[in-house]
Amino acid sequence: VDTVPENLLKMYIQFNKPIQQSKATLDFIKVYNQTTEKEVSIFLPLENELWNREKTRLTLWLDPGRIKQDLIPNNELGKPIIERNTYKITIDKTLEDQQGNKIKVDFEKVIFVSKRDTQKPTIDNWKIRVPKINTKQSLKIDFNEAVDVVLANEVFQIFDSNNKLVTGEYLVSKDADYLFFTPNNQWAKGVYLIQIESRFEDLAGNNLNRLFDTDLENRGEVDTLKTKELFFTVQ
Repeated sequence: VDTVPENLLKMYIQFNKPIQQSKATLDFIKVYNQTTEKEVSIFLPLENELWNREKTRLTLWLDPGRIKQDLIPNNELGKPIIERNTYKITIDKTLEDQQGNKIKVDFEKVIFVSKRDTQKPTIDNWKIRVPKINTKQSLKIDFNEAVDVVLANEVFQIFDSNNKLVTGEYLVSKDADYLFFTPNNQWAKGVYLIQIESRFEDLAGNNLNRLFDTDLENRGEVDTLKTKELFFTVQ
């Protein structure tokens, strides 16, 4: 995704090979604000980096204390990224995989920062393209916004009219605003249930139950349902 909200919560870096763990990967990552022409620190340094099991995907958190309004880090250090600014993120070519091979060339990603996202995602805003009967056509879900790609691949399950799990492959679009599900078997006639875990998030960490920047002591603002449900009919 090239455009992110000002309250972006985290980023993923996906490598095609397992990366060595002897040095802090964050030491190889630089962020340059092209608008102010200054190098900036936006990521939260962690003693134990957040890698997937295969050591190919690193999760980098922007400092939540700076994102949440009126907290001390936010007041003292300001927001990690600022609306209408452009940032270049660089991974140094000297970073090594587990075999000691360097990544050979510097990797760069440029992002533009849009306004703060103050709305939690809601299934009421989603649009579904229903597949045709007796085909393996993909079911398409339009989220109407960019979402957390990793979570979007983890939190969906589809059940047929006999309450049997429909197996297949999930794929999130390049801009992270659509989900495609291609079944292993052809769609049969009937009513289908899409079950979504409420931990599904947009780019700002707002999930289906609450905003990320929410006072959790105010329970009236927090939905506690663990899953949400959508239905569609193949006919």
